[in-house]
Amino acid sequence: MPIRFNHVAIAANDKQQSAAFLAHLLGLPGPTTWGPFVSVTLDDGVRLDYAEPGIEFPGQHYALLVSDDLQRRTVARRHVVLDHVPPHLPDVARDNRTRR
Repeated sequence: MPIRFNHVAIAANDKQQSAAFLAHLLGLPGPTTWGPFVSVTLDDGVRLDYAEPGIEFPGQHYALLVSDDLQRRTVARRHVVLDHVPPHLPDVARDNRTRR
Protein backbone atom coordinates (compact mmCIF):
# COMPACT_ATOMS: atom_id res chain seq x y z
CA MET A 1 0.00 0.00 0.00
CA PRO A 2 1.46 3.39 -0.93
CA ILE A 3 1.89 6.00 1.77
CA ARG A 4 -0.42 8.97 1.35
CA PHE A 5 -1.61 11.90 3.40
CA ASN A 6 -4.96 11.21 5.11
CA HIS A 7 -6.01 14.10 7.37
CA VAL A 8 -4.91 17.02 9.53
CA ALA A 9 -6.48 18.37 12.71
CA ILE A 10 -7.03 22.13 12.58
CA ALA A 11 -7.64 24.17 15.73
CA ALA A 12 -10.61 26.53 15.48
CA ASN A 13 -12.61 28.74 17.80
CA ASP A 14 -15.82 27.58 16.09
CA LYS A 15 -15.23 24.31 14.26
CA GLN A 16 -18.67 24.17 12.60
CA GLN A 17 -18.52 27.72 11.27
CA SER A 18 -14.88 27.39 10.17
CA ALA A 19 -15.48 24.14 8.29
CA ALA A 20 -18.66 25.47 6.66
CA PHE A 21 -16.82 28.65 5.61
CA LEU A 22 -14.03 26.73 3.86
CA ALA A 23 -16.38 24.22 2.22
CA HIS A 24 -18.51 27.06 0.85
CA LEU A 25 -15.49 29.09 -0.26
CA LEU A 26 -14.04 26.13 -2.21
CA GLY A 27 -17.40 24.88 -3.50
CA LEU A 28 -17.04 21.56 -1.66
CA PRO A 29 -19.80 19.45 -0.10
CA GLY A 30 -20.85 20.52 3.38
CA PRO A 31 -18.84 19.38 6.39
CA THR A 32 -19.42 16.07 8.15
CA THR A 33 -19.11 15.29 11.84
CA TRP A 34 -17.08 12.47 13.34
CA GLY A 35 -16.40 12.33 17.07
CA PRO A 36 -15.10 15.72 18.22
CA PHE A 37 -14.28 16.82 14.65
CA VAL A 38 -16.10 18.66 11.88
CA SER A 39 -14.47 17.62 8.62
CA VAL A 40 -14.14 19.03 5.13
CA THR A 41 -13.10 16.39 2.61
CA LEU A 42 -10.97 17.52 -0.33
CA ASP A 43 -11.30 16.02 -3.81
CA ASP A 44 -8.43 13.57 -3.21
CA GLY A 45 -10.04 12.24 -0.01
CA VAL A 46 -7.79 14.14 2.42
CA ARG A 47 -9.80 15.42 5.37
CA LEU A 48 -9.38 18.74 7.14
CA ASP A 49 -10.65 17.92 10.64
CA TYR A 50 -11.63 21.03 12.58
CA ALA A 51 -11.53 20.83 16.39
CA GLU A 52 -12.05 23.25 19.26
CA PRO A 53 -9.12 22.66 21.61
CA GLY A 54 -10.44 25.03 24.27
CA ILE A 55 -7.07 26.75 24.63
CA GLU A 56 -5.27 29.63 22.95
CA PHE A 57 -3.40 28.34 19.93
CA PRO A 58 -0.87 29.88 17.56
CA GLY A 59 -1.77 30.85 14.01
CA GLN A 60 -1.73 28.07 11.48
CA HIS A 61 -0.92 28.00 7.77
CA TYR A 62 -2.20 25.51 5.21
CA ALA A 63 -1.76 25.80 1.45
CA LEU A 64 -3.97 24.11 -1.13
CA LEU A 65 -2.98 23.68 -4.76
CA VAL A 66 -6.00 24.36 -6.98
CA SER A 67 -6.64 24.83 -10.68
CA ASP A 68 -6.67 28.30 -12.21
CA ASP A 69 -10.42 27.95 -12.78
CA LEU A 70 -11.13 27.08 -9.14
CA GLN A 71 -8.87 29.91 -8.01
CA ARG A 72 -10.86 32.40 -10.13
CA ARG A 73 -14.19 31.05 -8.81
CA THR A 74 -12.90 31.13 -5.23
CA VAL A 75 -11.73 34.74 -5.55
CA ALA A 76 -15.15 35.70 -6.95
CA ARG A 77 -16.94 33.80 -4.17
CA ARG A 78 -14.57 35.30 -1.57
CA HIS A 79 -15.94 38.79 -2.22
CA VAL A 80 -19.42 37.62 -1.30
CA VAL A 81 -18.22 35.54 1.64
CA LEU A 82 -16.11 38.34 3.15
CA ASP A 83 -19.21 40.50 3.44
CA HIS A 84 -20.32 37.98 6.08
CA VAL A 85 -17.07 37.41 7.99
CA PRO A 86 -17.88 36.21 11.50
CA PRO A 87 -16.67 38.54 14.26
CA HIS A 88 -14.41 35.85 15.79
CA LEU A 89 -12.15 35.65 12.72
CA PRO A 90 -8.85 37.53 12.88
CA ASP A 91 -8.83 41.22 11.98
CA VAL A 92 -6.85 40.45 8.82
CA ALA A 93 -9.82 38.46 7.46
CA ARG A 94 -12.23 41.30 8.16
CA ASP A 95 -9.76 43.85 6.74
CA ASN A 96 -9.63 41.93 3.45
CA ARG A 97 -13.19 43.08 2.74
CA THR A 98 -11.78 46.42 1.63
CA ARG A 99 -9.18 44.86 -0.75
CA ARG A 100 -11.49 44.10 -3.63
